[in-house]
Amino acid sequence: MAKPRVRIYTLTGCPYCARALAILREHGVPYEEINITGREQLRDEIERLCGRRDVPQVFVDGRHIGDDEALAEWAAAGKLEALRG
Repeated sequence: MAKPRVRIYTLTGCPYCARALAILREHGVPYEEINITGREQLRDEIERLCGRRDVPQVFVDGRHIGDDEALAEWAAAGKLEALRG
């Protein structure tokens, strides 16, 4: 079974993005970070994928799970363990 892939859209200087990245690192979860700073077309992509334009936005295996708060909830529920590298 292939490992789940985590993709996170971030913005330079965003404290919520920093929190989400820290949660992923603390739990040993490999991720692909897509920094949208200065790349408005990527904000459009986020909106197309999940209906939101704010960051961070986290996707697991292509499924939108939410922002840093949602990621913290996943961590508290032990769901990130399955995503470890």
